[in-house]
Amino acid sequence: MPNIAWEFYVDGNRFLGTGQLTLPSFEHQTVEMKGAGIDGAVDVVIPNSDSKMEMSITLNDVDDKNADALCEEKVISISAYNVSEKYDRATGGFVQDQQIVEADVRVKTNNHGSFNPGELIGVEQTLICYKYKRTINGKVITHKSPFDRINIVNGNDQNANIRSLLGL
Repeated sequence: MPNIAWEFYVDGNRFLGTGQLTLPSFEHQTVEMKGAGIDGAVDVVIPNSDSKMEMSITLNDVDDKNADALCEEKVISISAYNVSEKYDRATGGFVQDQQIVEADVRVKTNNHGSFNPGELIGVEQTLICYKYKRTINGKVITHKSPFDRINIVNGNDQNANIRSLLGL
């Protein structure tokens, strides 16, 4: 699915620039289980326990007015908007999908790139994610917020019962 564009915004409305986005990887924490009745050892997933989330963005062009947002020593809200295009066999045409990624992040590393004649600068940031949400055409695909006990994967809210039992 080719991406047509990624546009990045800070705090919902301050245009940051365009570029590339690397989404976080999700890794479940596990514990090794071994003992009577088990032939060897097995890693068992600990429910509702994911490892830390990190993502990265590479900005090809940066809006000078808002570039300082990525240097601030605080949690910032980033929104990334993308349109991707895929071939639809049924119609013989192309279909566009809108993707939105919203995240509360803090900059972990900030690489200001290199300046080569005729090339884009490529300012790259590695971001620590505290809250992450991805929607495609308005449908929530993934929403992870450890502090709020939100864990939605493929549209399924895996923590709804836990939040209900805790009165959240």
